[in-house]
Amino acid sequence: MKRQLTKLVIPAIIISLSATGTAFAANGVGPGGFSLEVIAFENCPDGDFTGSNRRMIAVEANYQVDDGDMKSNQHHTLVKDLIRNNTISLLPAPEGESFRVLDGNACGSGKQDAVLQLPITPDNCDPCDVDASLTDFTEYRVELALVGAPNSAIGVSTCGGEPTETDVDGDGITDQILCTTEENILVTYRKNGKPVWDDVSTELLTVCLDIDDTPDDEINDLDGVCDLRVGIFDALLSGYFWQWNTEGKAHAKLRFTPITQ
Repeated sequence: MKRQLTKLVIPAIIISLSATGTAFAANGVGPGGFSLEVIAFENCPDGDFTGSNRRMIAVEANYQVDDGDMKSNQHHTLVKDLIRNNTISLLPAPEGESFRVLDGNACGSGKQDAVLQLPITPDNCDPCDVDASLTDFTEYRVELALVGAPNSAIGVSTCGGEPTETDVDGDGITDQILCTTEENILVTYRKNGKPVWDDVSTELLTVCLDIDDTPDDEINDLDGVCDLRVGIFDALLSGYFWQWNTEGKAHAKLRFTPITQ
């Protein structure tokens, strides 16, 4: 009997190495980490999927803000007019708390947004450079893999709202949603073969903003190019969220890994 117990225990402690060399337990995350699945449904499930142990968020399949455009989002929409279908709101975790899905259903036009709590601060992005290759993280990184049917896809924009009566990007209009610039939007397709894990920290944990910072009021410098990168929960914006476009019944797995200094 003791030999049998030993054989059963061994697989439970096997670890694997990700592409970035991080050690993960059999469930995909190490100590202090968090795993999450975002699954697209053709027929939206009922309920809000609340519960402290839930690690799944439902979104709608074959949904794009603008039909046929996986990079479309709600950039320059007024905050009050936010469409909540396939949006995942991001909230900073209260002190002493960790990751938690507060509402796991963003599927369907009649639903509210899903809500994910993260123990991440604006200082997670340090340095936070417009050049993604120069950006680094101090608290958490996030990796993503698509599983399921080949050719399914996601297009994810990280966005935030301008604080009340504030014109962050200098376009002369306040209270708008600002989304990351096009080159920083995550678009990935499920390919044949074994799922591949990619580091998507810059795409999902930062917003790269196009800012009109010219001193001349008559010159508009809004050209769609990133001028300023900020980490999620930076005070420059509020109400951070992921716009989660889908093609097919996309099934994404995410793992958040704490960074050890």
